[in-house]
Amino acid sequence: MAASSLTENPRETMPESILNLRDVAVTVNDFLGQPLLKEGVLYRSAHIGTSQTQPRVMAMTNLMVKVDNASIEDRIFISQGSEQIPRIDGLPLQIAHVEHVRISMPSRRYKLQIVWQLSFLDILSLIWIAISAGIMQAKEFIIRKVVVPLGLSRLTINGIGYSHPELAAAIRTLIRQPAVPVLVHCAQGKDRTGLVIALVLMLLDCPRAAIEHDYHLSDKEITIERAETLAYLRQKGLTQDFARTVNGLIKELEEHLDVHYGGVSGFANKVGITDSEMEELKELLLLEDPKKKAV
Repeated sequence: MAASSLTENPRETMPESILNLRDVAVTVNDFLGQPLLKEGVLYRSAHIGTSQTQPRVMAMTNLMVKVDNASIEDRIFISQGSEQIPRIDGLPLQIAHVEHVRISMPSRRYKLQIVWQLSFLDILSLIWIAISAGIMQAKEFIIRKVVVPLGLSRLTINGIGYSHPELAAAIRTLIRQPAVPVLVHCAQGKDRTGLVIALVLMLLDCPRAAIEHDYHLSDKEITIERAETLAYLRQKGLTQDFARTVNGLIKELEEHLDVHYGGVSGFANKVGITDSEMEELKELLLLEDPKKKAV
């Protein structure tokens, strides 16, 4: 798709009815005080499930690809949580004429790894709860015993090693869609979406401060619908700590990638993204590659 078909004015006010929606490039460029990223290409948000808001997102962003990081449980909760969201097999309505890329995070491998962190007695208890009370109660038991004690920071960092295919698919979706607006979203648009966007910005050599600014901006956005967010967390058995972004997470993420992969480029190679694909990503999202400019 030609660049002329992108949103004519990427800085037009975003629809307030869509939680946590923003143009990542606008956020980064404004924070840096100088143009670094191409605007009107990469967007992020929480769920956009209603039949009223979906066409507005399309009109506002000229959206062509939607990357959904929400789990099946998230989608069902969102659908049941709003009467405005039409149900299609328990899932929110899709946007017509838009390619939908669904990436389940956390991955199945990571979910199994979390279960195996339970003690032997806890596993026996888990089996009994699943049989006698049901799957939802069993999931709440796992969250209470493992997820909450881990905390959002360790949960995010630890999950990277078990989500290589999922993270690669999310990043590669951008690469294979040159000059096409892409929206990355999950239930809240904070954690899973935040991880994907942070990795993309790191691959673009964005300053850490700009990445942190974009990541923490979700706190302000989610506060607008805090009651809904807390209801979502309670339904999953999570504490209020999971309603906020994590201070220091971006630095911790960078350090983790440095230690275990030799940096974000090493991580990208490990998950199957080639050097040429990383260059394509930079050509897609950077106004001008700073390294080429310096030559």
